[in-house]
Amino acid sequence: MDGDTESIGQWRIRLVPDADKNVVRLQGLRFASDCEVSLDMDRDVLTIDGHEFAGRPIADKSPMFQDMPFEGVAFERLEGPTTGGASIIFLEDGRTAMDFDKVVLNGVRAREYGVLSPE
Repeated sequence: MDGDTESIGQWRIRLVPDADKNVVRLQGLRFASDCEVSLDMDRDVLTIDGHEFAGRPIADKSPMFQDMPFEGVAFERLEGPTTGGASIIFLEDGRTAMDFDKVVLNGVRAREYGVLSPE
């Protein structure tokens, strides 16, 4: 999947499904170039560098996308070497917005977000 981000330019994110579980690995995130990022779809858990971010379902209209309806998951982790908040939302028009801006990995804020268009 390709997409643009306002913070870093062109994004090339690769989604790699795990054949045995309902887990997808996200490859291509610049802030996590040296570690694994995965999304457990059954448990609504985002894992970054082995640290789990608890998820909660969200649904609303996004002011960033002209009040377009969306469904998604907001993730949060308050303690440890990897903390902060992230979200992944699925917009009504098929785009996926990912926001890792407030994730802090090894003391460095990720500042990475963007929108992926369907292939």
